[in-house]
Parts: sequence; structure tokens; C-alpha cells
Amino acid sequence: MKKHERFSIFFVIKIILLVTATSVHAENADDPNPMVPQIPEFNGVCPSIENGYVDFSAYGITSRVRVLKKDQNEEKISHSTRDRALIIYWHGTGETGDYILDQSPTEKSKPVSIRNGIHLGAFSDETAKEITEAGHIIFAPNNVPVIGKMTGAHLGGVWREGHLVLADIMVACAVRANLVDPERIYVTGLSAGGLMASHMTWSRAQYVAATGVFSGGFISDPTGLFYRMPPKPRLPYPIHSAMFYGGPQDIEIINFKKTTDTYISRSLGLPGVRVLCDHNGGHRQFDQEQRLGDRSWQFFQDIKFGQNKEVEDVLEILPRYCTY
Repeated sequence: MKKHERFSIFFVIKIILLVTATSVHAENADDPNPMVPQIPEFNGVCPSIENGYVDFSAYGITSRVRVLKKDQNEEKISHSTRDRALIIYWHGTGETGDYILDQSPTEKSKPVSIRNGIHLGAFSDETAKEITEAGHIIFAPNNVPVIGKMTGAHLGGVWREGHLVLADIMVACAVRANLVDPERIYVTGLSAGGLMASHMTWSRAQYVAATGVFSGGFISDPTGLFYRMPPKPRLPYPIHSAMFYGGPQDIEIINFKKTTDTYISRSLGLPGVRVLCDHNGGHRQFDQEQRLGDRSWQFFQDIKFGQNKEVEDVLEILPRYCTY
């Protein structure tokens, strides 16, 4: 075999590993207990997970993740490991993982996300502190030109299928370090990140307990050039989703009312509870009263992986504008 042929074969194998190697997919229909979360396997080296910025590396690619975590000894945290949640937040177009919290406007700030000159992050400072003080962890991956560049089909223009592998690695490392409860893994995101969170709800149904999506859903793109639909989960994992959007004016090139409706309609027949939350405020991650990240945290707290929920109980937790 010629040298360039060996190189080509090696390159193809590496790409295949990048997209598939860390995941235990929902297609494993012979799994003996589908109500137990299937935590991904990762044989690489996990970084030390500390508050600030953490680099996750695998298959020659390094991704920088903003981490919100309590800055003190684990034994001083009131919750046991079995109670601690992991929340993954996927940012929107032109943003970074830093946009999970409030900050002064930057050159790339999106006007729809700013109130009184301050960019409003997904979580209020108070809720972020409440989450981390109780021992829970928030991961906010970055997508920038070099660090975090992943391969695979587009999942909304910012994120790609390879970033699902990053999600698998983050989850595997957090569980390996005994930092979180495997039954309490949640996903959220805004805009392009909302599309990513929606995709992950199905494509990682084997370990995601619930999702709170802000302006996301599924795009009907038969070409797959901009967005690739996830396969429908084959095992009976409950799919619990609170789908927030801003009414008919929630348009940022994409009509997010339409994509949210598409997610709901294509989820018909799947177990679990999906609720529509129209805050009628356009393309942003806060309603008139509260951040949508805070709303999602209220939703997440009462749901563990594999639990069946009553619609009435879910609607009691969410804002009055949410419907089933």
C-alpha cells in the first residue's frame, strides 16, 4: 500500500472515531434496562474540572468550556453527589460560553439580548449562584474559529455533529470525577444553541434527563447542508422538553415559531412531556419577568432521568403562558 493511501485511510478512520467513538447510541435496542442512563465511555484523559475555563481534548481537537462551579472543597457542599446536576448550555450565533452570565455589551453582542446596556445571560447571577452553591455544575462550550472547531454535519450553522462528541466527553468526565448524578444531566441553549439543544434531546436521549430550549426546535432541511435531523430515539426514554419561543416575531433568519412547532409535531408519540412556552417577546432569552435559564432550572429540579411526569405537575412549575 502506498504512503498516501495509508494516510488517507488513517484520516478517514480518525474522522469516524471523532463522530462516533464516545457515544452509546439510542439505537442499542438490546439494552436490558433503558431507564438507566447510558453514560458515554471515554478512554482519554479528563481535565481537572474547576470554576473558570477548562479545555477538553480528544482526537487532536481541543474545545474550551466555560465552567460554573462552586470554588471550595467538595465536602463543604450541602448536596450529596447523587443530588448534583450537570447543565450543558449551548450559546447562540456570534456569542461564546461567557454569554451564560451578564456582561457589558461587546462588539459581537446581539441587540435582541441586551437590556439597559447590559447583555443578559441565560441565567441570572442569583440563580447561577444558587445552582453552584448547591454543588451543581454548568458547562458552557465555546465555538470559536480554532478551539472547538468540530467536523460533521451542521446542527444550525454554529454547532456540528462533532460537538455531540464533546458533550459525551464532558458528561463522561463529570461522572467519572464523581461530581454529578448520572440521572441529573440537563441541556439548554439559545437560538443556534437552541437548535443544538433540541437535536441533543433526541440524539442523546440515552442520558439527557430534560431540556429547556430557548428559540430552538427542528429545521426542515432535506439537503442536510444547514441542519441535519437527529434520528428518532428507538428506546422508550421519556423526552421531557420545555420549548420557549417569542411568538410570531421570533425570527432571526429562521422562523423559530415554525421550528419549535416542528419539534413538537415530530415528537408526537414519544414518551415524556413536551410543553410550548410562548413568551411573545421575540428572539431573546428572557421574558417580561425572568430569565429563561432560570425558568429551565425550575423545570429541571423536579425531573430525573427515566421518570414519567404528569403534564399538570410540569405546568405548575412553568410560567402561566406554557401549554401542552
